[in-house]
Amino acid sequence: MKTILLLLMAMLCCGAVQEAGAAVAPLSFSNNFGYRSGTGGDDYGTVELTVGDDGFVHVTVTANGSYFRASSGAGVVWDKFFFNVGPGVAFDPASIVVDESVGSWRTAQGNISLFGDFAYGIVGTAIGKAALGTLHFHIADASITLADIVAANEEGWSFAGHLRGFDPMPNVYGKTSTSTFLGVAGTAMNDDPVPTPLPAALWLMGSGLGGIILARRKFTGPAAASLP
Repeated sequence: MKTILLLLMAMLCCGAVQEAGAAVAPLSFSNNFGYRSGTGGDDYGTVELTVGDDGFVHVTVTANGSYFRASSGAGVVWDKFFFNVGPGVAFDPASIVVDESVGSWRTAQGNISLFGDFAYGIVGTAIGKAALGTLHFHIADASITLADIVAANEEGWSFAGHLRGFDPMPNVYGKTSTSTFLGVAGTAMNDDPVPTPLPAALWLMGSGLGGIILARRKFTGPAAASLP
């Protein structure tokens, strides 16, 4: 009985760890620079998703400062970021909360250069001279999970963001660019699988079995010991 109870407790604890979880993927493609061909496996930046203590999915988008540099002005700035959700998943766009204290932001959706259509996004306006080389936002809806938003669109992309304000760089069109859209392929997140929470039915079953075991030990334990 003790062994079964310990297994149930371990299962529930494991479920809690799984539900927290995190996922990270590299921003691997640019509409102006193509695939990154730098040394050491460098990339354009990263997208990191975590579930905070508040139960909300938090997103951190970081530009690679060694590749995108700004010698003057506002510096490297994210002013757009878009993502999709899985089939059958939807939430109020007003639940997207930008954690930055600079500029003003609005929700958006639409087609992003070379990256297809996206259902959810944020666009920054009146950013001024404050650099946003790292962007933080969260979805204030506890029903949305990591697995819900790690979803590829019809073009095969999970995320796309717009970075601007870096020093002019030669692009694939034979010109120079100071801004670019960057994207994450839908399969990139598989390198760090998204944890899946235990189904609610399994939690209830575990709790019920645990209660039955405790009750049986309390009321039948001593009598069972005295039987021949």
